[in-house]
Amino acid sequence: MKKTHVLLIDDQRDLLAAVQELLETHGMEVLAGSSCADAERLWKTSRPDLAILDYLLPDGNAISLIQKFKDSDPAVPIIVLTGHGTIERAVEAVKTGAENLLPKPVNPSVLLDVIDEVLRTAVIARIALLKSPRGSAQRWIHSWA
Repeated sequence: MKKTHVLLIDDQRDLLAAVQELLETHGMEVLAGSSCADAERLWKTSRPDLAILDYLLPDGNAISLIQKFKDSDPAVPIIVLTGHGTIERAVEAVKTGAENLLPKPVNPSVLLDVIDEVLRTAVIARIALLKSPRGSAQRWIHSWA
């Protein structure tokens, strides 16, 4: 079975290490960094199956990263972690393309449940995306034959 590749970005070293250990213990491969620059570099070098981003980073915030990542590959789910959660911030993150926003410190079981949910949803979305254009194109081609 293919391992899930997770991009994990947080500038709090303790939290980064704890979440990385949690994910690796559950069979995921983690690429970790602590800045927007790290996130962009790691995204380009190995496209993850999932991104987990701290909302506020030393060189920017998750919103700009979400926009770039969704422009590059809209099918990759993104979870945002924040120590400064507000309803406005959650709405902004979701409107930009994040699948979920969780408060820090993050509850490990909640994080794992959310990861499971967004990955299942992403698989269903990818299957629908793969089926839809081909099916539509095939119907269109056959209508001209």
